[in-house]
Amino acid sequence: MPFWVRGSGHEYRIADFLKANSIPLILPLNFPDAPDVKSPEDALNENLGTLRHWYLAPENPAILANAGVKFSLTSDGLENPSHFLSRLRLAVEAGLDQQVALAALTTNPAELLGINATHGTLAAGKSASFIIADGDVFAYGSQILDVWTDGERHVIKRSDVFNPTGTWAVTSSDGSIDGELVVEIPRPGRLGGKITIDGTEVSLSNVNYTDETRRFRADANADDAAGPIRLTASVTADGMQGWAEIAGQGRTQWQASRTNEGALAEPRERTAPRRDLELSGIRPNMEYGREALPEQPRNLLVQNATIWTMSDQGTLQNADLLIRDGKVVEVGQNIRAPRNATIIDAEGKHVTPGLIDAHLHSGVTGVNEMGNAITAEVRMEDVLTINNIWMYRQLAGGLTTAHVM
Repeated sequence: MPFWVRGSGHEYRIADFLKANSIPLILPLNFPDAPDVKSPEDALNENLGTLRHWYLAPENPAILANAGVKFSLTSDGLENPSHFLSRLRLAVEAGLDQQVALAALTTNPAELLGINATHGTLAAGKSASFIIADGDVFAYGSQILDVWTDGERHVIKRSDVFNPTGTWAVTSSDGSIDGELVVEIPRPGRLGGKITIDGTEVSLSNVNYTDETRRFRADANADDAAGPIRLTASVTADGMQGWAEIAGQGRTQWQASRTNEGALAEPRERTAPRRDLELSGIRPNMEYGREALPEQPRNLLVQNATIWTMSDQGTLQNADLLIRDGKVVEVGQNIRAPRNATIIDAEGKHVTPGLIDAHLHSGVTGVNEMGNAITAEVRMEDVLTINNIWMYRQLAGGLTTAHVM
């Protein structure tokens, strides 16, 4: 059965396996948040695997691409899908080639879905489905303006951005509002200001304006005036016109004309996260992980040990144990070492057969021991995970064979 795999974000750990098996991948960009290591105690509570994954997760697409693994990208897995573009840019910053990134969003999924004859590239005869941005789509600060689907335009953000900040001359139909409206930016991403009502200057809160609706809205602080006040207006190039709702006075119409244009806030400077660590590729990606399997000697001779054979030979004192290619060849005294053998002097030490556990759950991601009526009919090998520290702790305790159930 041909199948696709929706990834977990950990694929960089097994890039060699994925390349060898040519599995169609759909990668999420749900990178983890930075671990809390503000205090030494917090740092001690974070294990190496968590720290490594936090750093390496943004490199996941780049590592796979460099290994020759083909993939598509998805917003699935993100708590907020609107963060997809910023996560994609972070992946590019972490080494993902821009052409590869764009292919993972266009030609690769089109090929998987079998629609590459009509979608995925800008070519004559293909669907007019494309996006327009005000800059390099992979650069921070660039914004998508239009999305076109089969020739139909969907405006995402107006290109003719209007600046509402500055000073406005304000009047109302009943004369209650006669003075100045000041709209300013107290901090990036926020609007604020003040307005004169009945001769009193009132500070504004919840000031909101969007180019999509061209609507201005603000509330006056009740502490500065005789009760709450709400202002709403439509904005044009010539001014504002709307309604003011003033406590105790009902609703009145107001209008404003600009007398002085204010300055927009400087865009926030973004400091790119440091990516100067060189972390070796270890498996598993955690404590005790290794870059490769340790080299094994062809011949191994253990000498001068107390050997508990658990066979009819009983327990042997000052005995030797010869192993070749992982198999016991001989147990006894004064065994001659083969050429180039690795020799271990085990005087004063004991050697026993490797321990066997006949019923074990370690390393299993799901076990049905609660009498569930409906369970996945899978083999235990399908639910084993290599990222389980207890396998290594048990190995260190002498366990060499286990029946995982």
